[in-house]
Amino acid sequence: MNVLTDLINNRKLLWKGSEQKPMTEVTSSGYKEMDRQLQGGFPKHGVVEILSDTGIGELRLLTPYIRENSQKRLSVFINPPAYLCAEFLEQQNIDLSRVIMIHPKNDKDALWAAEQSLKSGACGSVCLWHSSLEVHQARRLQVASETGGCLHFFFRTEQKFQVTLPISLSLTLKATDLGLEVSVSKRKGGWLNSTFQIDMSRLWPSLTRPATNEPVLAFPTLKRGHA
Repeated sequence: MNVLTDLINNRKLLWKGSEQKPMTEVTSSGYKEMDRQLQGGFPKHGVVEILSDTGIGELRLLTPYIRENSQKRLSVFINPPAYLCAEFLEQQNIDLSRVIMIHPKNDKDALWAAEQSLKSGACGSVCLWHSSLEVHQARRLQVASETGGCLHFFFRTEQKFQVTLPISLSLTLKATDLGLEVSVSKRKGGWLNSTFQIDMSRLWPSLTRPATNEPVLAFPTLKRGHA
């Protein structure tokens, strides 16, 4: 058995669970802590699953990346839970003439629109809001993303159990007083399980809750033997 293991290892066919291989091509997310935890940032293409409640800052987490990748290519939003605020996008220096919103009639059309957008080569990012993906659907989106050199963000809100998908990255987001807590549950190239904080108080102070330095006073209690 040891001879066989050594032979496989020498031919670079053995992967150890303790190994963390960085993704071959990455691009900055726009957040230093995110880039540090992901060893450089988001992958340049592939599917990024984001499990999150709606309206906790999940789209703001992607704003720097979308801005950088929409200067010469399109930014596509498919089946968002609400209409995007054009004023907000303009404030983030995102060219509205390169933004496309698609509201499909059903889930099948939404997946078709995502796949066509990804492999077109005309898009810098494609965001899809969908309840869940089957393994074969995730694989098709992953291949389309690689074909068009476009990163795909798949937003999922349902917490139900789902099998591990063949995707590049999986993130779970939770709201905190200063921004978001990000948990990395899957990353292509290794088993990377980590949780860290993204501080958004500097960029959007009105949407965060600053820490208070007010002293906490103990409530007075009566001693025994006194009225």
